[in-house]
Amino acid sequence: MTQEISIYLRPDISYLAATVNGVATEFNYVGANMWRATVPKSADNTYHVFITAYNSLGLSSVFNEILTFGWVTGITDRTLTDALFAKRNPNMPGLKGARNASDLNRVGSNMIILQNLLLQYGYVISIQPKTDWLKSDVPRMADIQSILNQIDILRETFTVLATTPDTPEIPINLYSKMNDIERILEDMYLLINNMIAGFIYSGEIYSGEDDFN
Repeated sequence: MTQEISIYLRPDISYLAATVNGVATEFNYVGANMWRATVPKSADNTYHVFITAYNSLGLSSVFNEILTFGWVTGITDRTLTDALFAKRNPNMPGLKGARNASDLNRVGSNMIILQNLLLQYGYVISIQPKTDWLKSDVPRMADIQSILNQIDILRETFTVLATTPDTPEIPINLYSKMNDIERILEDMYLLINNMIAGFIYSGEIYSGEDDFN
């Protein structure tokens, strides 16, 4: 099993030398000022990330942080093919193209993680997402609206990327809307982790805040 680690840096960074849990690790640039590495999953979901980042002038900055991932990576790449397959096979468990209880529980649990991280760093927020959906449960319109309202509260409390989708509106009857819900949470988790880690550059915080909207 593996863990994906993403770091959001300023646009002038051109090269990274990195270790994760003491092992030399290659971070690849994936666009939009984001660098990403895939590493073996640790037993305790804890990763000591040490990075020396260089810009085109050869100036370096150091990132040295322990990151904890209790996070369950969301599904953001559902396709029409997935949705059609789910429609043809409604009784098959765990269908990617269907809205499952496991999807709703993952969304709720990840929202709680975001809230706890924000509270830890002085933000004021109060949400109570549901995390105990059963396969037999049928979400009401009010249940789905509650999820969307709480996502809006998270967004209003912190920030998102310029590429983060808008919070969808009910009904959540398209696979793309579920993708958007989970992409919003993934983007916020990325940004919060980068805020926590910080980025030291020439003795000052170097976090790329000017690139956020």
